[in-house]
Amino acid sequence: MRRVYIITLFLTHSIFGISQGSEYYKYALDQIKKSPDFIIYTEVGSKKIQVMIEEIPFSVTARFFHNDIEKETGIDYSTALVNEEIKENENLKALSDKKRSKLKLFFSPIEENLFIAELAYSRSAGDLHYKGIMMFGQSLAYLFKIENDTTFIVKSILMQNN
Repeated sequence: MRRVYIITLFLTHSIFGISQGSEYYKYALDQIKKSPDFIIYTEVGSKKIQVMIEEIPFSVTARFFHNDIEKETGIDYSTALVNEEIKENENLKALSDKKRSKLKLFFSPIEENLFIAELAYSRSAGDLHYKGIMMFGQSLAYLFKIENDTTFIVKSILMQNN
C-alpha cells in the first residue's frame, strides 16, 4: 500500500509540474509576442511561431545571461558545466501558432524559478532540431523569472550564431 501511495504521489507531482510549467511557457509566449525585441526581430519574416518539443538545456544559453542569473540565484553559470542533453516535452507542441513555421521557439526547463526561451528562423519549416537551426544566423533569447505565479522577462539578447 505504501508503494502505491509513493508512486501516486510521484505521478501527481510530475503531472502537476508539467502542466504548471506549460502555463509559465504560455505566459512567456504571450510576453514574447508583445515585446519590442520580437517586433523588430520579426519585422521582415513570419510572426507565426512553432514551439518546438525539444527543451534546450538551461546551461546551454544561461552563460549569455550569467550576470543576471547570478544576481537572481547566486549561481555562476559562466563557468558551469554545460549539459548538452536535449529532452523532449510533447506538451510544448500545443503552444504553437502553426504546425510548421520557419520561426522556431525553444524553451529550457525551469531551474531556480528561471527559464530561457530562444527564438530563431530556420531555413525551412521542416527543420526540427535545435542544434541544426542554431548553427548559423541570429537568435533572440529571453531570460524569464517566475515570481508569485507570474512570469516576466528579466532580459532579452540578440545573439549572432556562427
